Amino acid sequence: MTKKKKSKEDSVPLFLIKFTLIGLFLLALILLAYYKFGPQWKRPYPSLRNRYATKGIDIARYAGKVDWDKVADQGYGFVYMKATEGTSLTDPNYSSYYQKAKQAGLRVGAYHFFRFDQAGGDQAQNFLSTALIDTTDMPLVIDVEEYTNYEVNETQAQEVRAVLTEMIAIVESRVGRKVMLYTNKNGYERIIAGFFKDNPIWICDISGSRPSLSDGREWTMWQYSHNARIKGVQGNVDLNVVQNFANLTH
Repeated sequence: MTKKKKSKEDSVPLFLIKFTLIGLFLLALILLAYYKFGPQWKRPYPSLRNRYATKGIDIARYAGKVDWDKVADQGYGFVYMKATEGTSLTDPNYSSYYQKAKQAGLRVGAYHFFRFDQAGGDQAQNFLSTALIDTTDMPLVIDVEEYTNYEVNETQAQEVRAVLTEMIAIVESRVGRKVMLYTNKNGYERIIAGFFKDNPIWICDISGSRPSLSDGREWTMWQYSHNARIKGVQGNVDLNVVQNFANLTH
């Protein structure tokens, strides 16, 4: 059988192949950038800076090396840093971060990542034995979220609240000051809404819009950005604003 000769009309032009490949490559880059940085594009950084007088960052050991003078020079007024988690874990960078951030003139605060399945008293002891507490510092924070814990039903939420109540009581009796609770919208809805009414709320909401709490309660701090990059910090940080800074520093 005689093979049919391929005509020029049947072949795809070379320039079209190149154009398609370049287009696919650019699309892949865009998708990769959106996956890594996309949520950042939606956040109204300039408007937030103008609306709230005080902004700050929060970090853990993953932030790596930090030049705290550079952080302060960018107008950040405070930094929260992870001190502990559960009943025994401590952040190896906490003490160094704390001392150097204070030397740079930043207000500092410590937070504890709360474990749902560990005793509140033991968690309080871990936090209090690690956190460097000064009367000029920001209030201590307990981070309450389902991330890396587990999603709670109504019965489990009651159990978690009981453990959290125990921890809060011990910490507050020791420091003589109200603990602030950090959480995201899911954590607030399932665990905190309607409870712990005397504790300031630090809410995480990266949607780009000013958050509102379902029970009408007002938040004190708002974490509006994850994985931001700022000068002086090797790794990523989270960005926050405060509604009334004086209430957090008396």
